[in-house]
Order: sequence, then structure tokens, then C-alpha cells
Amino acid sequence: MANHTLTDSGTWQDLLVRARTAADGDDRGEGGEDPLAAALVEHMNAPVRAMLTCTMGDIGVLIQLTVVSDHVLIVVDPITAVDDEITVPGETQLIFAHTTDIWAILSAVLPPIDCLRAPATPISDATPAALNLTAEQCDTLFDREQANLHAVVEAWDQDTQLGQWGYWWSVVDNRLHSICVVDGHLSIQAWQPGAIASTLLQTVTAAIEAIEARAGDAELVSASVADTTAV
Repeated sequence: MANHTLTDSGTWQDLLVRARTAADGDDRGEGGEDPLAAALVEHMNAPVRAMLTCTMGDIGVLIQLTVVSDHVLIVVDPITAVDDEITVPGETQLIFAHTTDIWAILSAVLPPIDCLRAPATPISDATPAALNLTAEQCDTLFDREQANLHAVVEAWDQDTQLGQWGYWWSVVDNRLHSICVVDGHLSIQAWQPGAIASTLLQTVTAAIEAIEARAGDAELVSASVADTTAV
């Protein structure tokens, strides 16, 4: 499937309606089959789903990623962020790819900051350095923030959520930091470039493995039931 750029949000919403129609078994209209809508159908309830929001100043990008088998759909929307309110102005990119191409695509649409776009770092080189900062030092740090990225990855088996992973990254003085809350306290760690790629790719792999394990359990139950019936 070729990649597509939709020039306004109405076109994207119209495409979603067509995809839902195709999912209901009626994918023919006056123009015959709708290949783009049909390609979206398998991703509408994808078992692996991710949402990334990355801002640099008052501009940024909203990325939705779905994985079905080894097929990936990445939906990219440019955004504006003013006073913590995010607006999607219009142009949407639909990128169809293979799972091996995930980071190459994501890095190309993230803001042009090296530590955001860096390729995956080997695990042995990705050990973070904890920063022991006071509340005042944290405020000073975030005042110098150049960009931030929030990511959520989910694994689903139909309507059952098998796992959810969330990450918050910040770039200050061209250095990468992760932020999380541990026991009610803010934990900030400094990372080498490539940590975002490593973390996201490992998390997508973990989500895929959770789904495969669920499918394996279902097969064992089915085989057990069959054996019992045979007896």
C-alpha cells in the first residue's frame, strides 16, 4: 500500500467512515473497492497501539502507530501547542510499513533534535544517570526545556487490555532526560542519545510478545478442551 497525505481533517474523518463501512462488509461504492479504506480496516482494532505526542516550543507532532502481524500503520499529524492546549491544524500523513522500519519512520517526523532522533543504543550503553535535584532545580531545568515527548504503548486482545507502558522524555540543553513519578516523587534521569529508540522498540516488542503469549494460552486451552472431549 502506498503512503498518503490527507490535506485536511475532514478528509481523514471521511476516510475513517469509509474504513468502518468496509469493516462492516460493504466496501463498494460508486467507484468500486476502496483500497485505502480497506487497508485501514485491519488496523482499526489493532492488537498493538501507540500514541506519541512530541512538542518543540509551540509546534510538534502527534503520532498514532498500530501493528498487525508485521504490518505497521503510522498516522502523523502536525500540531500546535499553546497554553497546554493541542490543536491539529490539518494535514495528515498515512505511512504503511514493516515493523523493521518503525524507528526510521518515527525519527524522520520527530523535531530535528539529535537526541530525539538518534538510532537505538545497545542496552549495555543505555544506563541512565539519576539526577538528585531539588524542586527549585527541577523548575529551573524545565524552564530550559527545548522539547518533550510523551509515549503510551498498549497491547490488546480484542476488548481486553494486556499491558500498557508510558514514557515521558524531555530535552534540556540538548541532553535527554526521562521523567517519572516514583513513590509520589519526581524521578529525573539523564540518558544517552538513542534511549528513546531503544525504549520504544523494546516496548513494542514486549506488546507483541504479550499478544503472542495470550494466543498461545488460548491454543493450550483449546487443545485441552479437545482432549477432554475426545476422552
